Amino acid sequence: MKTRALIPVLLGAAILGSPVLAAMARDSDHDHPSGATVAWQTERCNALQKQFDTAISSHTGAAKANQARTMRNAGEKLCTEGNHKGGIAKLEAALNDLGVKPRT
Repeated sequence: MKTRALIPVLLGAAILGSPVLAAMARDSDHDHPSGATVAWQTERCNALQKQFDTAISSHTGAAKANQARTMRNAGEKLCTEGNHKGGIAKLEAALNDLGVKPRT
């Protein structure tokens, strides 16, 4: 007798819970960028590092050259650890400290 009453309750919970679970799965996708996004961010990190390494040789006398080097190294570390957005921001800031506009 109790089993007959329990089946409709479980069935109803499963039906009503499905949209909620689907929405949760969709929302979690925003935390994990697609492979194409990660590839682009990795390329951007590498390009900014190369741009900085080229620019520093002609900007060693810049007022913030030492600060820029520190920022560049921090940006590289963030990129290597997978925090591409943070790394890109640091690398762009390092270039700006040298007075160099980051290439797009």
